[in-house]
Amino acid sequence: QGYFIHPAGEQRLITGSLFVVRLGTPQDYGTVPEHRRWHNIWAHFVPRAGMLDWMDWPTLSHGLMFLQLPTNLQPDVLAQLREMRRFNHRSVGRRMELGLNALERALLYADECNPRSGLARLDPRIQRSIDHLLAHLTDLPSLEALAAVAGLSRSRFAKLFEEQVAETPGQFLEQHRLLRVKRLLEYTSQTLQDIAEQMGFSSPFYLSLRFKHRFGLSPRDYRQRYVERKAT
Repeated sequence: QGYFIHPAGEQRLITGSLFVVRLGTPQDYGTVPEHRRWHNIWAHFVPRAGMLDWMDWPTLSHGLMFLQLPTNLQPDVLAQLREMRRFNHRSVGRRMELGLNALERALLYADECNPRSGLARLDPRIQRSIDHLLAHLTDLPSLEALAAVAGLSRSRFAKLFEEQVAETPGQFLEQHRLLRVKRLLEYTSQTLQDIAEQMGFSSPFYLSLRFKHRFGLSPRDYRQRYVERKAT
C-alpha cells in the first residue's frame, strides 16, 4: 500500500488507485511504513483538449482527482500504462506521441468506472457493442454485426443505442473514425488518399467534406495549423 497526502487529508493507495494531479497542487506520497514496496507508474503530461473530459473524476481536493479501478478494468489500464512507459524508454521515432497515445487509451478504459461519466451508466449490451465498434473502426462493422454483439435484434439495438448514447450507431461510428483521422493527420505524413482508404471513406473528397463538417477545417488546413502550433 501507499499513501497520498493532500491539502484536504490523506488517501491510502491500493492496487488500482489512479490519481490526476493538476500543476501546482501541493502533494506528498510514499509507501505505508509496514509495507516494504509500493510500485507506481506515473507521467507528467500536457493533456490535449479532448482528454480533459476523460479526466473529470471525483475530486478529493482542489487540483486532485481520484479513481479506484475495479478488478476487471485493472489489467487493461495497467497494460496501457506499461506501454506508455515502454515507449518513454525506447529510442524510437515519435516516442512521445506513442506514449501519449497509450496514456489516452488508459484514461479511456478508466472512464468506464468514472461515476461522472456517461459510460458508467451504459447498458452492458450497448457497452459491448461500443467496445467492438471502437476495436474495428477501420472494418466498418454493420448495424447487424453490432446488434449481434449486443445480443439484440437490429431494430431493438438501434433504438436502445440511440437512447443510451444520444446518437445513432452511424453517427457514433463516423465521429470516432474522424477522431482517428485527426490523429493520423497529426502524427503521420500519410496522404489524404491513404487515410481515406485506411479509414473506409469512399474518397478523399468525401472524407474532406465530413471532416470539415465536423471540425470546421479541411484536413489539409487542420494539419497545417497543427504543424504550425507544434512548432511554436
